[in-house]
Amino acid sequence: MRDLSLRPVTGSQIPAIAAMWERCTLATRIARFHAPVRHIPASYLKAVLADPAASVVAAQEHTGVVLALASLIHNANGDSAELGVLVEDAWQRRGVGRRLVAHLITAAPARGITALTASVLTDNAKVADLLRQVPGDFSLAIHGPTLNVRICLASSSFRNTAPE
Repeated sequence: MRDLSLRPVTGSQIPAIAAMWERCTLATRIARFHAPVRHIPASYLKAVLADPAASVVAAQEHTGVVLALASLIHNANGDSAELGVLVEDAWQRRGVGRRLVAHLITAAPARGITALTASVLTDNAKVADLLRQVPGDFSLAIHGPTLNVRICLASSSFRNTAPE
């Protein structure tokens, strides 16, 4: 984990993000988008690039290879944002997603974000557990195979206790 850097998303990283997407299994893509999405959605990339402070990638320091992408995309009401995380299969369960989420949560108050929303498949326990650790008032609603999570952020910071 020490050789990873977090970087804001820029248009020049789209090819690296697309390459990371291709390295993800279909199961990982389904976990992120809740459908068997073959290609990274152009609408998602447009939203990610619309606010450079709202998205971040994890990249290997020595190669620049993108391993993960996380984003906060403003919801219609303006003070909340949808949290999305995609971590390449080979890097899952190594603290990369936790590190990205901690980074975005730290930056959220300065951007006027007081609440996070996320949709998680009910069988995606690792992401649901990660969201439960975000400091704040946690609520969820179950809609079929999906957990719709809302977290009113607390002033305390997210503990980034990921393994190095």
